[in-house]
Amino acid sequence: MFGVVIAVLIGLFQYIFITKTPEAIWLTSTGFLFWWYIVWSSILAIIVFLVMLVITGATTFAAGSTGYGAGSKLLRVIGGFVGGGALSLLVGVLFFISAGLKIGGIYLLSTAVALTEQGYVWNTTTLIFGALALVVGLIMSKSSGSSSSSKS
Repeated sequence: MFGVVIAVLIGLFQYIFITKTPEAIWLTSTGFLFWWYIVWSSILAIIVFLVMLVITGATTFAAGSTGYGAGSKLLRVIGGFVGGGALSLLVGVLFFISAGLKIGGIYLLSTAVALTEQGYVWNTTTLIFGALALVVGLIMSKSSGSSSSSKS
């Protein structure tokens, strides 16, 4: 969401001080936002991958180190690995869907304007689908970020 605010500020600066056409401002702002999401999604993907490894390792270790439960120690270790792997997979899939929707949505928004011989042409279908994908991606990342903290 912070990237969207920066993109809007870039657009306002260009509109007020540089006096570019709205279409050129749109292309500059969406281009910035596209690379913003690429960089941050790459950084966060590394963090999510490491968290996935920690979750899987912690559940495997915890299941194997408990002295109670049905079955042998090997079965408990396998159960912990499968349980932790499933939780990790869920975290990873949700992250990558959210990141993909944001990157894909902003890509569609940036390609919704094309420069032709007659001037700039807007593709409203691409614009609508891009906006929907970006909004869904932002909602997914906002809801997953706030679900871990409970506010009264």
